[in-house]
Amino acid sequence: MNRLDYFLAINHGYTHAVILGIPILILGLANDVTETTQLIGWFSIGGLVYGFGAIPAGWLATKNAYGTLNGGLFLTTIGLVIAGTLDVKYIGFAFIIIGAGLSAYHPTGMAILAEIYPKDTGKALARNGVGGNIGQAIGPILAGTWVFLGPENVFMIFAVLGLLTMASGTGNVPALSKSEFGSLKSMIVLFTSAIIILQITNVLSGLAFRGVVVMSPDEIDLFLQKTPEETAKISAIMISLVAIAGIFGNLAVSNAIDKRGPPYVMFVTSFFVLAGVLIFSMALTERIPGGMNVVALGMIIFGMATYGFQPASNTYLAQQTDIGGRAALYGVTFALRFGLSFGAPLMILLLEDIQGTTIMIGFSILALIASIAILRIK
Repeated sequence: MNRLDYFLAINHGYTHAVILGIPILILGLANDVTETTQLIGWFSIGGLVYGFGAIPAGWLATKNAYGTLNGGLFLTTIGLVIAGTLDVKYIGFAFIIIGAGLSAYHPTGMAILAEIYPKDTGKALARNGVGGNIGQAIGPILAGTWVFLGPENVFMIFAVLGLLTMASGTGNVPALSKSEFGSLKSMIVLFTSAIIILQITNVLSGLAFRGVVVMSPDEIDLFLQKTPEETAKISAIMISLVAIAGIFGNLAVSNAIDKRGPPYVMFVTSFFVLAGVLIFSMALTERIPGGMNVVALGMIIFGMATYGFQPASNTYLAQQTDIGGRAALYGVTFALRFGLSFGAPLMILLLEDIQGTTIMIGFSILALIASIAILRIK
């Protein structure tokens, strides 16, 4: 790995650390159930901005990849500072700014890696995924320190880490190959059967993932019936387990993607995503015994699989597209995956008569079916 690899891995990790840390911080910000629901709603709206912001971010990356990455980090830092200083009733504004800033990394970073590692794309993206997983493991734990430091101070710590991440990439990001996203060739690739089914699978997988990581603290809170401080500690550990398991998931698929092909890896990982969701959902609803030990087992299986799926999906897109304009196409992909995925917590909040875990299982089943369709196309 060279210096650029490390910067992209750090940037990836930071992006996910913030996204997974905020749901834990919400437990410390809210004074009651109503306020918790409102903050989750605002966070989900910020998440929609995070997702759909990938479209303009992908286009900007084709013009200036370095400026796009640093601009995103700077905007994120501003949002975090606002979140750490404003009254809780205004914090939704900060969540939207944070979402816009964090949208810059994925379309830009994935396009850079796919371009500089054309023969080992799967391995490069999986390696970068490990960086993301490390951030995802650290983020909830760091956020959980609000019990001792206060949520406002933790927001400021995240802001300082954003500035340090920006500094680590100084003068280290290459320009991407130029291509007009509006060209006929770039547009047509969005409408091939392979890409359409890939996008459907990405959306469904993203909905399952986001439902788990955003709503788990609330689901665990309902199961444990403990104080917010106790729930925050346990939830942080559980979400970190997902990310730590994801490190091993990324390492497990790094060679398999290039040897067996992305569709095969996407199918296998989608199957185990469903298995993990079923296990921890049934434990949280007491359909099977074992309590939090079984929840942890389900989280580990889910984490390995869901993070193994992502580099396979990103590699498949790279294989189906040309170098020029790929960042813009990644922008569309991440807009759909991340943007729509934040509909999962909103849906769980709105459909009060349906258990959140049931909705998670439904999305996992649909994602598995879609991955089978991709396997058959190959």
